[in-house]
Amino acid sequence: MGGMRTVTLYWNHICIMHNFEKEHLGRVRDRLLRHGIDLRVTYFGMGYDGHMSSYLRKDNALLPDIMVSADLEVFENARIAEKIGACHPALSWVERKDTPAVRAVVRDEALLPFVIIPLTAYGNASCEGRSFLEIVERKRVAFGGIDNSAAKTVVKAVWERYGEQAARKVLTECRVTNMPIEAFQAARVGAVDVAVAPSLYGLRADGISRVHSVFEEGSFLLPTYFCARKSVDEETARIVRDEVMSLEALDFYARNADLIACAVSARFESSQEHASRVWAVDPSFALGLGRRFYDMYCGVLGAAENLS
Repeated sequence: MGGMRTVTLYWNHICIMHNFEKEHLGRVRDRLLRHGIDLRVTYFGMGYDGHMSSYLRKDNALLPDIMVSADLEVFENARIAEKIGACHPALSWVERKDTPAVRAVVRDEALLPFVIIPLTAYGNASCEGRSFLEIVERKRVAFGGIDNSAAKTVVKAVWERYGEQAARKVLTECRVTNMPIEAFQAARVGAVDVAVAPSLYGLRADGISRVHSVFEEGSFLLPTYFCARKSVDEETARIVRDEVMSLEALDFYARNADLIACAVSARFESSQEHASRVWAVDPSFALGLGRRFYDMYCGVLGAAENLS
């Protein structure tokens, strides 16, 4: 295959890891040039012009060849998912760990799980053995962020398991922050009793005045997926995948962010790696919610972006 091939990558980053991600993708770009691949990266998320889903829902949006996204609305919003079109069966390209968490985030053959952010409980009391709804009923709870998948995953998971009214109650009675770190900070200073936040933050608990724990249902799972559209040939997409999801990246995320790296080859483990209880949203359920989700979510949270 001669000549330089241009490949466009849309990346909706994990904001707390973004400095590493930019450096990593810079190295990836340099390595891919040696393969005759000119990788053009467009970033989405905090600090950029909105989330990937906000852009892709526009009528004039340009579609990329490859997406790496923790913005799950890209895959859970039917309008956007339909627009993406035919994709390579990337799920089969990497051997995955056989753990409850990784099994729970497998969706379809087009979406290859990269890493998973476990959302756990941090606060002034342990939530072990107690359901999330019980904690919401009895404690001041915060989670975030409003316009990213961390908050939406919590609401969709509650809706799937306990129904729409329970999801509405959670939104109404909890403090929903702009970003997950703000929920953590609220619990850290005692403005709320419990924060639902990435386990990385929970690990900062001292086990005395602040406790890191998991709800009875398990930790909420927020996965990042690699997806390659058929606008790029499979050989090229596989080469890009190899570089983007390198051992270096997998190990960095697990070691420095307590993320679950989904590939068997990963050498470091999250504190939540072998959890037997996990709480993931069924993709068909999420897709089926359609505008009902946005009507309820944005109806309660007037400041939330409506993607319907």
